[in-house]
Amino acid sequence: MSTRGQFDLGPTRWVTDDSVISLGATELVWYDLETGKKEQALEVSGGAVCAASFDLTGDGIGAILSGDRCTKVTTVDTKTGKEVWSVDSGLDNPSNGHPHPAGTNGISVTDEAVTITSQCSGAAILDMGSAKVEHKLPATDCAATASYGNALVSGTSSQDAYQMFDAATGEHLASFSGAPSPAAPWRVISADPLVVAGTGGDVFGLWALSGGKVTQVGETVNSLPPETIRFAQVVGQRLYVVLNESTLLKVYDLADGREIATSKLADGESVAGVNGGGTVITVGPGSADASTDAVVHAWNPDEPERVTTLATLPDGETEPGLSTLDGTLTLHDGWLLIGYKDLRAYELPEL
Repeated sequence: MSTRGQFDLGPTRWVTDDSVISLGATELVWYDLETGKKEQALEVSGGAVCAASFDLTGDGIGAILSGDRCTKVTTVDTKTGKEVWSVDSGLDNPSNGHPHPAGTNGISVTDEAVTITSQCSGAAILDMGSAKVEHKLPATDCAATASYGNALVSGTSSQDAYQMFDAATGEHLASFSGAPSPAAPWRVISADPLVVAGTGGDVFGLWALSGGKVTQVGETVNSLPPETIRFAQVVGQRLYVVLNESTLLKVYDLADGREIATSKLADGESVAGVNGGGTVITVGPGSADASTDAVVHAWNPDEPERVTTLATLPDGETEPGLSTLDGTLTLHDGWLLIGYKDLRAYELPEL
């Protein structure tokens, strides 16, 4: 168990093999992953930051939305600490400048393109190399568009239909029907396989869309917006998900939507991530005798009765409500990062 430096940063961040990049109100700050030492800072073009891509490209490029109406798109090379380009998206973003409802994906990246989505003004696809707006997709009935990776999905509020587009080329790939219309904010959880979450009618649910077929994943629940998803990750053909109102981690088979396994989280326990082998890593408070410690557990749905204690984190006291979706909990290549403003980084032992 290796403990590294403490960081002073905001909740939104990118993590690379050697750095943690904090996204603040108007700037990016680089910290060394092993020591926590501040390395450099970059003022973001366009003023106040609105949103950032969840992921980086294979070359370490991330994208940011900024400006009074959230129309400025800036790409940043996390290896050099410099902006690559900064342009206006051309979207006429409503709702006091917010380009997308809370809880949906407003900006995403691939090696080829940056995709900007909004609720009432459609989407724009910018070429990663030239920064040109290559494609624009109009919104239909003010229903939300959302993107993740190479998938861009648009729904209609007047009919139960989804359209899927290639986020690099704008090419129409498929149409789907059968899921409730996305009349409220919703989220693309995974691009391949495509999994969407959202509220339609009076229910909140999860759906897998593949080959023109819509598969409901698990049960629908009372109407809840997608930001209530506490954790969601797809590994292979399985979806791992926890809702904020639940203490249950559920694992579903995306082929047929059936529940494979369930694990009850302890009070204060949060899911940090799922590794490539399908093992879930969680972190939670230690015993009453060591209340400042945190405990890391490993659990695999193929062995649902077995929970392994992977590590105890000295002075790793966890805050309630940690989530991978807001950047307060991150699992990255054996590193566990915990915290809000004060971030602690731990190098975990191998499983």
